[in-house]
Amino acid sequence: MINIRPLKRAQSLKDMAYSQVKALLRSGKMDAETIISANQLADSLGVSRTPVREALLQLSSEGFLTALGSKGFQVRRFTRKEIEDTLEAREAIERWVVEHLAQRNDLDTAPLAEAMVRMERAAGSNDPNAFIEADAAFHLYLVRTLGNGLLASLMENIRDRIALLGRQALSVQGRMNEVLEEHRRIVEALRQRNGDAAALGMHAHLEATRRNLLSNQGGVD
Repeated sequence: MINIRPLKRAQSLKDMAYSQVKALLRSGKMDAETIISANQLADSLGVSRTPVREALLQLSSEGFLTALGSKGFQVRRFTRKEIEDTLEAREAIERWVVEHLAQRNDLDTAPLAEAMVRMERAAGSNDPNAFIEADAAFHLYLVRTLGNGLLASLMENIRDRIALLGRQALSVQGRMNEVLEEHRRIVEALRQRNGDAAALGMHAHLEATRRNLLSNQGGVD
């Protein structure tokens, strides 16, 4: 079983268990071969089985885990169609976002530059987890800055899925550096207030991500 620190009872145990398992999923410490037992996980977290099972059921309802009956839960294996659908939804949001952000003369691109510095460091140390976290900060900043709470909420859900899939795309040699260059083009277009170039840059970036994900995906048809 994975070595995890017991939870402190500062908030809802179910919510804390949910956050802990979600973090493990994002980090890649739980993969599609891992069978997750509510009993064992509850023992590791130092809490009762009920809030842990509720957290696992919520993650299952959200599409991140598959319930296996008495055996427990397993990390969801996304089908090719589900991956395509996720990426289509992501592009529909992000192309629209950067096109509209480019029209603003008060857009602060410093957080985007900071995220790319973190990505450069992660690429240099070949740390895909840190790279994915910084990449998420880059993309979520764009959507949150637009100020549309519903789009931001949708994007956060999409990013959770992308985090489960992202390591496959980054397994291609040199892909981290390619992502950085694609990001630079997007930021430059935003600085120039060129909405068309920003949208095209985002399309090129997400299309490259799509190709890498689908060529390395572990889902089923």
